[in-house]
Amino acid sequence: MLLLAALALAAPDRAWIFVMDGHRASEGVDAGSENLEWLMGTMAPQGAIAYNLLNRDSTQTDGAHRGALSGHREPHPGLPWYDGRRLERALRPTVFEAVGLARGLDLDGGYVDGNTVFMDSQGRSLYPGLGRVGAREYPSESEATADDEALVQRSLARVEAQGAQVILLNLHEADKNGHEERWDGYVGSIVAEDQLVRSIAGSTMGANDVVFVFADHGRHLDERWPGHTDSCAGCRESFLLAWGPGIAQGVVVDGGWELEDIAATIAYVMGAELPLARGRPIVPVLADPPGTPESSVVDPDLVVDANGRVHMFASRLKDASEGEGIVHRYSDDQGKTWSDAADVPLGIGVTPEEVRALATPTGLRVSWRAYDEALGTWTVVVTEGDGDTWTTPVVIDSDVFSSTLPEVVDGPDGRTHFWSWDEFVGIADAPADWIHVASGAQTPVIGPATFHLPAEVELLATPDDVVGAFACIPAEDYFEANDNRDIWVMLDGQSEAPHFVRVSADLDYSYWPSLVRTDDGALHLAWASRAGATLEEGGWRLAYAQSSDAGNTWSAPVYFDRTDEAWRPTLIASDDALSLAWVEVSGEAHRLAMATLDDGVLGEATTVAFDNAAIDRVAAVPIDGGFLLGWGEARGTLEHTLVTARVKPDGSLLDAEPPIPEEPPCGCDEGAAAGLFLGAAALARSLTLRLRGKRASKLPR
Repeated sequence: MLLLAALALAAPDRAWIFVMDGHRASEGVDAGSENLEWLMGTMAPQGAIAYNLLNRDSTQTDGAHRGALSGHREPHPGLPWYDGRRLERALRPTVFEAVGLARGLDLDGGYVDGNTVFMDSQGRSLYPGLGRVGAREYPSESEATADDEALVQRSLARVEAQGAQVILLNLHEADKNGHEERWDGYVGSIVAEDQLVRSIAGSTMGANDVVFVFADHGRHLDERWPGHTDSCAGCRESFLLAWGPGIAQGVVVDGGWELEDIAATIAYVMGAELPLARGRPIVPVLADPPGTPESSVVDPDLVVDANGRVHMFASRLKDASEGEGIVHRYSDDQGKTWSDAADVPLGIGVTPEEVRALATPTGLRVSWRAYDEALGTWTVVVTEGDGDTWTTPVVIDSDVFSSTLPEVVDGPDGRTHFWSWDEFVGIADAPADWIHVASGAQTPVIGPATFHLPAEVELLATPDDVVGAFACIPAEDYFEANDNRDIWVMLDGQSEAPHFVRVSADLDYSYWPSLVRTDDGALHLAWASRAGATLEEGGWRLAYAQSSDAGNTWSAPVYFDRTDEAWRPTLIASDDALSLAWVEVSGEAHRLAMATLDDGVLGEATTVAFDNAAIDRVAAVPIDGGFLLGWGEARGTLEHTLVTARVKPDGSLLDAEPPIPEEPPCGCDEGAAAGLFLGAAALARSLTLRLRGKRASKLPR
């Protein structure tokens, strides 16, 4: 306890985050003290600066902020800029929520403002159980028209009144001048913003405050310079300048990090945890950097090959001693024991994300999303093999949206199919464009004017078709009250003119579709639905619909209300059973629950796992007598472990095991914050993940 108290005293009092909106490197940090006289001439030598910090996600204000503040790529670019976008938020916790949880703060603990309405949804996420923490968000529509100086004047009074400990100010004038093609105004705003930060530092910041300055995006490098939202270096290249307690002095870093890493860096310095972040702390800028984590393997997928061998594939994050990669394990006894880990060759690109596996008649097909440094775009990469040897990875789509799921299926027509949302056309205020890749042939498909911003695309091959499920914003809600997303199904996925069917049509925010087919030919679809138009109303619950005519018509959605918020559903079908697994957040714990599903009726839920560790996604495959589940658990930003469990269709264990404890094993106060983050970062970093009896198999690295 003395150690924890000492660490708490050593943490910064406050974190100031300044976003230099639209600062292109050539007129900003690369120009040195010419335009940023104080930041680059005075403060950079006293702190640390990371050049060439890549924005690999959305190169525009709203999407870039979500990635930088949650540490996770978020599928929310291109939304209209108007008041009231209440639920267009990050799906994983923000750094404001992380610090609030670690320090026992309420909404007054964070403050977000800017002279752009995009700041009205950046301080709080849609993650379950976090309603009372985060940040007070501004501006109103009228305040968004103010200049940077007016922003600072109103913000400092509010920050002092709130006692905020994490403050973000978006300085937006340079971006506005850029869009309006006022070159002198653009450069002049960069100079003025430098002096505004200097004035705040001189008048308001304390000696124990830490400061982070970065650009959300840049601008085009050619004659189109007023715009952005592109993969060019001018739009992608950012920076991070930091100084204060916890920051190294006189450090210069050139490349190797990205905008997504900022959230994990801020959280680490502030003594908080972001277990679901995929960004990592930028080690060189830290005065006391973390060591190499014991485990950094996340987001597993499971598949059974033609010989009955079970395979698990997962992404290894870049801070592991082996570096980023794709980890493969196999089991010859249906998940009772597992082989040692072996890497799948990446071959093309870096940063493997969203690894998906498929059994083929001759072996395995593994696909993933990877960022191509040379192209500046996200690609979908595929390799095939038998588990021991792999073909040279091949890019099947060289330009996809940064959160596209790389699921590839074999259709009944004998071709391999992949569907994605086109990254740059799709983010415009226009219907989404799909890209259909079938056995190497790429065919653009213009979506109907009924949906925008499709995400979470999941494909399913049936005996007659390739069917897809996805979440999107209906057109009628796009420019007015687009608080909701609905679930759609794509039919005739083997053709160049697919048919789209709307499954949900309500005011809820629907996401995470899971689609399966049972032996009787019926299609089943589950998803998470967030009821209520604001963060204070409703919460996440499970939804379900079925179709008996190949997906052309669907039953009315059935909602399964639970005592605790429930999301991330996974449907699993075997020869004689249909089951649903999901994640619930309850006080200090995450619960992995499962139940049978019969004609729209959910059976009694069984708790498969119950622990104070975050669970993001559950993979599942049928095995004899039941199902094998696989998931990742995270206790902190740097602690991730893969877990498997052999269960019956109702979620009870296939193997004899001790009873599950009635309460979370940590014995913590249930009101102490949604179970994601431990209040003292040092304690969280010292813990090791342990078995809960023998209920689940924790896989060694």
